[in-house]
Amino acid sequence: MKKSSIITASIIGIIVLSLILIFLNNERVSPAGEDTKEESYTENRVSIATFKEDKIPLLDDEALKLDNNSVANLILSIGHEVDADRTYGIIILQDYIQSSFYYEHNLINDILKLEVEPNSINDLSLSIKVHPDTVEIVVLIVRDPDDFVKELDFEKLFYYEQLYSKRYIVEGAELSNLDVKYDEPQYIYNNAGDLTPIFFSDNRKKKNLISSIKENKMAYLQMNSPFEDNEMTYAVIAFENWKQSNLNGKEILHINTPVNETYVYELKTSDVQEDTNLQFIAFPYPYEFWDDRYAFKVEQSIRTVVEPN
Repeated sequence: MKKSSIITASIIGIIVLSLILIFLNNERVSPAGEDTKEESYTENRVSIATFKEDKIPLLDDEALKLDNNSVANLILSIGHEVDADRTYGIIILQDYIQSSFYYEHNLINDILKLEVEPNSINDLSLSIKVHPDTVEIVVLIVRDPDDFVKELDFEKLFYYEQLYSKRYIVEGAELSNLDVKYDEPQYIYNNAGDLTPIFFSDNRKKKNLISSIKENKMAYLQMNSPFEDNEMTYAVIAFENWKQSNLNGKEILHINTPVNETYVYELKTSDVQEDTNLQFIAFPYPYEFWDDRYAFKVEQSIRTVVEPN
């Protein structure tokens, strides 16, 4: 077998494994865990739930109510059924733009980093001052936000890749007046059978798995529909060390991917002074009430470390 064929087959296997792990971990999965973080990248017994102030569950298809001061108050519950300490990062987005919020009356400007104990349930009281025109609020949960993985260690990469998300339409938001303009890609390739929603590569045609990349280097964001017979719309954003960064001068890329085509967006990595975590995040069906059309509320690229030259 030619070397290129081996590489292609390996990459396809990696993508399939990634999709399987994402499926298992987006909601709840309980394989046997280990006692230390170093030995337990594949375990993930974590549950995420949100509640109203009166401890009534806030359902995925339910509108988010505001008080008289346009504040959304909710309780985020992280069930950490793992035999090891962890750190979770909590980020709030308003219409996919990073927003400040309050955690137990303390102002959080970008990300709340919460250290949790083994086998613990952690209830977080969050308050969000909602902007007048906001349609959707997103609660994004990141695993161990300060950890870096430069080597091609697949278990670690897929462990850190996966995010949790809760998404809610604001009660009374004007959904009918939305004017979303989709961003055209720099390249389009026919790619029948490629159902990988989002992939970050250093090659515009190939899916090269990269765990690290140098600053000021050209790279490519590849987007596909996850369906064989239907298009998909996304709102796509990027974080550098968990602060939202621009994508070709924009905070958000709105993308509508057709069937059997890969949309490719040319990007350049930022100037950095130190190792910086970079991750691209896609939200399927933005600005819509959540239903059962698709399994995942968030898709993400591999967490990649941008290194200074």
